[in-house]
Amino acid sequence: MGRCVSRAVPILGILALTASPAGALMDPLGQAMEDAPTASQLGVPKDPQSPLGQVPFEEMRYGAEKGGVSVGQALFRVRAKSEGRTLRIQFCTTGLVNFFRSVRYQLYSELNGAGPPPQPHFHRLTRIQGGSRKETLVRFDDRNGQATAHIEKRKEGEPDKAETKSVPSGVQENLSVINALRELPLEVGETYRLPLLDGDDVETLVVPVKERSEDMERSSIRIAPFTVEDGEREEGSQWSLTLTDDVRRVPLRIQMAPSMGGIELTLKRYRDQGQVKNPNKMFCDPGLEAPGSADGKTPAPDRD
Repeated sequence: MGRCVSRAVPILGILALTASPAGALMDPLGQAMEDAPTASQLGVPKDPQSPLGQVPFEEMRYGAEKGGVSVGQALFRVRAKSEGRTLRIQFCTTGLVNFFRSVRYQLYSELNGAGPPPQPHFHRLTRIQGGSRKETLVRFDDRNGQATAHIEKRKEGEPDKAETKSVPSGVQENLSVINALRELPLEVGETYRLPLLDGDDVETLVVPVKERSEDMERSSIRIAPFTVEDGEREEGSQWSLTLTDDVRRVPLRIQMAPSMGGIELTLKRYRDQGQVKNPNKMFCDPGLEAPGSADGKTPAPDRD
């Protein structure tokens, strides 16, 4: 597959295109690598009693590596609302990768209370690279038995293209699908299927549940999703997600195939309490903001 990467995990696609073999062996928090920590040391609760849908706040930080070399860092944040929840993933390149090609990337989604799993009603993708900003805003409507997605693309804040297309009822997008995967029953040997809006394409995400094992000294479960479009499996689209095997289903690790850059995201820190004063700020670049909501306004603080 070379450098052709699936948009089904867009942050990792960016990494595959920007990763460099050079750089310091540092974790995303700027600390020298030591023995791999356990999930408990990273803050992941052991035998949690509150399942995912009852957790008001989560924040996970990840290191991104290629061949043992740090190339970026990512943040995944979940906040409960009165009805539904908001999701936010931010990614920044680091080290020499950042020197040659600085990328700041955010996915933001608002989910309603329907489900399970909850369905997206708004999604916003922001990519900032070399001073240039591009955005895609998607508004979902699933009323009167006719599901649609209105897709608007912007450059430097100005409208560029727009279209409305029919989508399957219950469709997920590239961020909400991570939440949906965490809420599936995930029985080993079973295969699940979810409709997915991947960029402008409607696809099926096929989710084989591979095995139960132990990772970071925690019981875990590994799934290996891939996409199918027009009845054909997309070449090189399979990736791997390892989750804690409990009611919380914390993502511990995402591993891409070598054909997609050999990138691995590994959990570095987890918390389910606290608050964030301005969620729109890039966690790795406080002087830069990436709006989430449709109006672009600063939301109320993410809090527990």
